[in-house]
Amino acid sequence: MRSTFPQVLLVVVAAGAAVAAQAQQPVQQEQAELKGVYSFVGALDGEATLFAARSGAQSELEIHLPILRGDRIWTRPYGRLAVLMSDRSILALDHDSEVTFTQIAGSPDADDVDSLYVLHRGRLSLEVADHLVDSELPAVDTTNARIYAKQQGRYQVESDGDAWTEVAVLEGFAEVVTQRGSVIVRGGEALRVQGLDDPWIELQNGAGAAAAALDEWTDGHRASLAAYAAVDANGYGSALASHGNWVEIEDRQAWKPEVEDDWQPYSRGRWTHTPAGLYWVARDPWGPLTYHYGSWNLYPGHGWLWFPSAIYSPSHVYWYWGPSYVGWIPRGYYQRYYGGLGFGLRHGLYGWAGGFWDPFNTWIFCPSGYLGYGRGYTYGRSLRRRHPQLSRGIITTDTNGIDYRNWRNPDAARQVLLSKNPRLSESELPDVTDFVARRADLTESLQRRLVRDDTQSRSSP
Repeated sequence: MRSTFPQVLLVVVAAGAAVAAQAQQPVQQEQAELKGVYSFVGALDGEATLFAARSGAQSELEIHLPILRGDRIWTRPYGRLAVLMSDRSILALDHDSEVTFTQIAGSPDADDVDSLYVLHRGRLSLEVADHLVDSELPAVDTTNARIYAKQQGRYQVESDGDAWTEVAVLEGFAEVVTQRGSVIVRGGEALRVQGLDDPWIELQNGAGAAAAALDEWTDGHRASLAAYAAVDANGYGSALASHGNWVEIEDRQAWKPEVEDDWQPYSRGRWTHTPAGLYWVARDPWGPLTYHYGSWNLYPGHGWLWFPSAIYSPSHVYWYWGPSYVGWIPRGYYQRYYGGLGFGLRHGLYGWAGGFWDPFNTWIFCPSGYLGYGRGYTYGRSLRRRHPQLSRGIITTDTNGIDYRNWRNPDAARQVLLSKNPRLSESELPDVTDFVARRADLTESLQRRLVRDDTQSRSSP
């Protein structure tokens, strides 16, 4: 694929090149490098249901939820939604419609070159991005036809789920393949296919009122979806301008949201699992940009500020995994502090931390059994009133492998996290509480454990 959507940036944070790993530090980059980005629900009116491919679970669909390969969505009779796909295309689903995302080009959890959507019934709209080359263009399957989008444009497909399909091309042109061969449908035309083995085919002008209504609804959300897809100066300005202000900090532009004084990033929303790690499903309207790109840091007098960056991730946080609680905090809180001392931090398993609460005052915690439900969040400074000390827990940036099978089971989650560094036994993991406390005088052995090799040659703080 030529590119997945967020590539050109307002500010690009320079990252050190990866170097040969030491025996007990197999990962040296500051952030895991993903080969794509996740599709997500960018607009939702009414109700819809998600049938998750990985877990088999059925749940209510929600805004900003990631869509994974194999997931199936059904909109209720008065529901509509739009998904910003990994390849920048926009897929909208009309009332009482059902689709399976069989292939998703540009998603981190697959190697699909092109996207394939199976429309079981109802109507979908597909707006194909202009950067896709011929081999990357998406297709839609119904019971009696396969529809290939042949260029950038706007396409709609309707199916009764039995033996009838209508393809309307609002812009661009499509190839419709049936048991009788293929037909080209151009902009302003609609094709009807009736039957399975020897279908009756009719080509006509005009798309009809239902197609126009879904196109009008999609048009009302197109600007915000396009802003999320264009993570550059224009995209940031469009998506964030109405929710906060830009300020200059340390000769860089940072964004300050208009929120209550005690607000903190990763506090309004919930966690879900993906093959690339735990993903933050934000309730904040700016969530698709600021929780999956860039970094947050806390500045006295300003509060939490967001700095744009090219690096995509399901989330940008440090994790604490303990016997009773799971905790997290924006990764920038540590990256910028230790970066100012002259070194960068690596990605992966760090060690143990716990004991006194002061280093964790700003962390957000929830009981392990509540993870993923979006409730039960408490700041460390509040938990200390109930618990004299924080039990020892694992500090990491890597939650790959944490999913529905283990994420609410502290023992099982701990084993998944420890398995990422088989060269060290559980008893050999270092105590990294001083790191969590943001101490400037970390020991040399702890620095070797936490710091990327390409920055260890700098002076120790």
